[in-house]
Amino acid sequence: MILSFLTERLQGMVRLAVPLGFLALLLGLHVVGFVLPYVGTVRAPVFLIGLYYWAIYRPVLLPPWLVFVCGAAIDIIGNFPLGLNMLVLVLVRWIITDQRRFLMAQTFAMLWVSYAVVALSHMLLQWSLLSLLTLSFAPVTQAALSTMLSIILFPPVYLLLLGTHRFLPSARIGLRQKVQP
Repeated sequence: MILSFLTERLQGMVRLAVPLGFLALLLGLHVVGFVLPYVGTVRAPVFLIGLYYWAIYRPVLLPPWLVFVCGAAIDIIGNFPLGLNMLVLVLVRWIITDQRRFLMAQTFAMLWVSYAVVALSHMLLQWSLLSLLTLSFAPVTQAALSTMLSIILFPPVYLLLLGTHRFLPSARIGLRQKVQP
């Protein structure tokens, strides 16, 4: 009985490693720039795609404190003012989880359109806060290009996230389930 429970728990934790590892990869890609011809280096906020997906389908996988830590990592590694991405990403997560029931009932096309709205809002809020913090207008071209790249990358990243979703433990095992005698 206990061995069965421990095996089930261990299997659930191993299965959790797949989506969390993919989120870590998205976080790494978020701060690394993509070199585009005639444009130069552009950073695509692909972690935002993962945040969007998991905030809709499994918000317990990305609690606010983890989003806060990921935002701090993006700020530190990406050389942004500390707190900029922390605030914006936690706010985005809160809004998406608030609209979760509505978004779960939508088709892929509507999810893509709503992601585009989220990505544009993310970019505008981040650009505005960065401009306020530096007391000068931040370059909008890089921000717009990175947002467009993120919107273009949404379908393949979404499909990969959908594939990692099947590795998650069942709701029966859960992330916060209490031990039953």
